Amino acid sequence: MRTGLRVVLAGIQLSLVMTFLPRWTAAHGLVLERLPNVVLLATLLGLAVGLLHAKGADFRPTSPQGRGASALQRAHRRARDFLARRPLVAGALTFSVLTGVAAVPRLPVRAGVPLVAVLAAVLGAIYGLHTAAALRRAHLAGWTPAGTLALGVVGGLLGVSVDAGLSAAAVPPLGWVLLLAVAAVLAHPSYDVPVGFVVWWSVTLTVVGVITMADDTTWTPYGATRSRDDPAGTSWTVNGVPGPPIRDARELARTDPATPATLRATDGGRVLVLGAGPGNEVALALARGASQVDAVEADESLLILGRRRHPNQPYVDSRVTTHVRDPRAFLDQTTARYDLVVVTTRIARASLPPTGTPGSSYTLTTQALAKVRDRLSPSGVLTLRYDSQEEGLVRRLTATLGQVFDERPCLHRVGSELALTVAMTADACPAGSPATADGSPPVTDDRPALSRHGSPWSALTVGALSGLVLVGLVAGLRGARPLRSRRALRHAARVSAGATGWLLGSVAVTLACRRFGTTWPVWSVTLVVLLAGLSLLVTAGAVTAARRGRPTTRDEPVTGLGMGTLGALLGACLAYGVPVLGTRFVVTTVGVLVLLAGGAALRGHRTATSNQPGATRQLVG
Repeated sequence: MRTGLRVVLAGIQLSLVMTFLPRWTAAHGLVLERLPNVVLLATLLGLAVGLLHAKGADFRPTSPQGRGASALQRAHRRARDFLARRPLVAGALTFSVLTGVAAVPRLPVRAGVPLVAVLAAVLGAIYGLHTAAALRRAHLAGWTPAGTLALGVVGGLLGVSVDAGLSAAAVPPLGWVLLLAVAAVLAHPSYDVPVGFVVWWSVTLTVVGVITMADDTTWTPYGATRSRDDPAGTSWTVNGVPGPPIRDARELARTDPATPATLRATDGGRVLVLGAGPGNEVALALARGASQVDAVEADESLLILGRRRHPNQPYVDSRVTTHVRDPRAFLDQTTARYDLVVVTTRIARASLPPTGTPGSSYTLTTQALAKVRDRLSPSGVLTLRYDSQEEGLVRRLTATLGQVFDERPCLHRVGSELALTVAMTADACPAGSPATADGSPPVTDDRPALSRHGSPWSALTVGALSGLVLVGLVAGLRGARPLRSRRALRHAARVSAGATGWLLGSVAVTLACRRFGTTWPVWSVTLVVLLAGLSLLVTAGAVTAARRGRPTTRDEPVTGLGMGTLGALLGACLAYGVPVLGTRFVVTTVGVLVLLAGGAALRGHRTATSNQPGATRQLVG
């Protein structure tokens, strides 16, 4: 029973680490816009390497190298022997360093992200070695390979459920770290917990606790919201990304690019603000005479910040109704008519599932803006703002508005931001300059990716993704040796199945976010459902393998999980094409992967059948 519990605890630790690390690093602004989930990818790579290179059932130290060994080989052997004796101490040490490095103030993103990614890969490898040991102990205790994997998946399901519960309760990051420490203690193979293990977890808890308790920081499921008083107003950031300073409505009016149509729609009209944030646009609408304002914001901490720090107190005004909702989900359910709809730069700072691409949102697609059009009054006006003036971005947004409203929007540039205004009547741009699309494709639900730098991809994106896949494949080939024909086919099927599963999961998250909104409950519930489906598939595989009576070794569940994780890494890299290339890319890629997995599995089955003694005699006869 204790052996099975260790496998479940290993699954819980893996799921909590993979949900905590990207959130923790993003909360400190360590995100590359064109490679936003590199920390998650590095963790997957490390996990696959750790699983595929695990040797020995109980991490027994290996014999020393001979005289011909190089310095690199001797260092590798010493590191591996340390992991053999103290795997959880090494994990606690790496986790402590990683959390501390990510929280270093003013760490350059281009230096901090690669450093954190390397540490995440090392931590993933250590957890992979630890998980391999738990799986092998379960095999020695009599668990079947598929049954052992099913226990691990159940642990992952429990971990994601715990993550959702902590998020719902608005627990700060200290809660995740504390649970990881407790799970590590319970999963320890003996009752004498090493001193180093206690020391490094204590350091981690202290560092995270001090950062969590900072007075100017509010922790939410979306990350960290920080604020401070500046001469220009109250400045604030969400996950290190700055928003417009909170300022008085009179100051805002002097720089706001309002057209006569916008002013007429606001005076005595009903206004909808999508991405209301701390309330600048709401305060401006009230100052211009709006009779009623609906403020929609998914992150409640920003509404609280506006109530506390905004000089005009717009959220206390009786004319304002706040909605803690995803903007697109609100558009799906509201039946009200508005004279003015404002899409703020808060929407431009959203991230797009499944890769977390910043600068994109399902509220900026033709389908969502068509819902805005349907909610406008006959003389209504829409103003869309974005925090970049990159020409390719302007053309795509212009093409999107032009397709929805059948006319070109009016373009205004203010500082580093732009404003596109379009009206149900023809006088939206009497004094401004009409924007042009120049043949650019519109932003759609199928291809919603945008970027402040033009293309969502760059040479760095393609190179980094290719490098991660290449390193994973090389590690997989080295860790899976000896590689015979039948075993190679089985590994290919597992990698293809893992990539297919990740891609289909990405599509499921995308569809759920379109339908219910890009919010943390949608992410959590979708992930729980996917893991539950995976546990059912693994259980079905256990039953099938038991009926066939196929002989297995102690390395079977470890190698299977390692190859599946390698496939998940491949799928996560391919998922970058989902918001950029659309459904056709997904269908084609999944079709190829399914054919590869099915063909490899069928070929492996035929090879195994032909190698049976009975089949040989039948062929000879």
